[in-house]
Amino acid sequence: LHGVRYAKIGLAGCRGIGYWPEWCREFFTPLRQHVRPVAVIYVDEERAAAPRAEEILDSAPAWGCEAVLLDTYHKSAGGLFDHVPPDRLLRLLEKPARLT
Repeated sequence: LHGVRYAKIGLAGCRGIGYWPEWCREFFTPLRQHVRPVAVIYVDEERAAAPRAEEILDSAPAWGCEAVLLDTYHKSAGGLFDHVPPDRLLRLLEKPARLT
């Protein structure tokens, strides 16, 4: 993993799969000695069939995440502010302080 500093994992298609938090922890654990894990939150979570942002933020500390990436799954469907109202964005921004 020469030169790789961060590893991200997107959870598109994982909504409704109950074991996704454990799967992410298992994925990141062997990498943590080489890279820093990053949790990806798809702001168009419905289109991505991804877990809700709040669920990901609650699980990310167990994966060793120090950062969260807010991303769009379908790039043609608009940007961050097309999907997240300002009040929800503020609530999401308060949660990452719990990341390790």
